[in-house]
Amino acid sequence: REGRTGRGERRRERCARPRSSQRAGGGERGSEQAASGERGTQTDTQTDREQERASERASPGGAMAERNGILFEDNFEVEEVNPKGKSSTAFHNVARIFAKGVTFEMELVIDIQSQLFPLRARERFQLALASTLSMDGTPDNNTYNQSGEHSQLDKFDYGMHGKVFKYEYEGEHRIALFVSYGGLLMKLVGDQRNLNKIELDSNIYCLIKKTKED
Repeated sequence: REGRTGRGERRRERCARPRSSQRAGGGERGSEQAASGERGTQTDTQTDREQERASERASPGGAMAERNGILFEDNFEVEEVNPKGKSSTAFHNVARIFAKGVTFEMELVIDIQSQLFPLRARERFQLALASTLSMDGTPDNNTYNQSGEHSQLDKFDYGMHGKVFKYEYEGEHRIALFVSYGGLLMKLVGDQRNLNKIELDSNIYCLIKKTKED
């Protein structure tokens, strides 16, 4: 009886060993799967970061634009000046400019003081919309800066300050942005992704300078 019992115990040991080995193997496979999952998570995170950087590069001005306060920037070509004659605006020596964006194909209508900054058809100019004139993007404190420090305006020939008073959705991801610069009006129409940094009722600077044709 004792012999039978010993042989039975040895059989049970031999039967138990493969099971423990299988469990150990399953644990190794589980570890491999967990490691694979971690690598997948890291890859997904890296992909998300790459997509964010690509989005920044595709947006007007990218990450640099956000740091220096530039909310939108593009070159435009003048299509018409005062298409309705001198009665285009209610102000003396003010021209109403119709222009088309070169890069983002935005449609622009803007009133410009024609004596200070004359524009003619087919001329090109650079336009930037900024939340501040500070070079590092520091918000304005609503007072005139008399320090003499360099500002965004130093890089442009003409500037105005106004307020966003209206948004209109035109369908197919297109919006119209309306700004009043002390009565001089601007309307900018195009893909809403190019204007998503500009908020309704916000104060905004319009900075312009002439550019050479390519």
